[in-house]
Amino acid sequence: MLSLGCQNLQIQIFKDALKAINPKLNRPVLVYEQQMMGTVDEMLTKIIKESFDAIRRANEIERKPAPLSALKIGLECGGSDGFSGISANPLLGRVSDLLSVLKGTAVLS
Repeated sequence: MLSLGCQNLQIQIFKDALKAINPKLNRPVLVYEQQMMGTVDEMLTKIIKESFDAIRRANEIERKPAPLSALKIGLECGGSDGFSGISANPLLGRVSDLLSVLKGTAVLS
């Protein structure tokens, strides 16, 4: 999760809600607050390094088939980013469209 730091949804509120939804969650959730991370180069360096480390650890987890109905997709718009209507919101809509079309196929079921 990348937070600009000026949105309505504060990081601790997100973490508390995530724990309430799934108290047994044992997977890492990477959270970055842009306004607390120094320069853009420092921020991107840290995010890329930690993301690759998390991907490496995730690849060690045994994968098991799961129904598409178990997938949850969400978007919380903080209202301060003028680009969310251009990038994030349409992307979430497109992913939802693709999942609707592919639902029940061997690829995703």
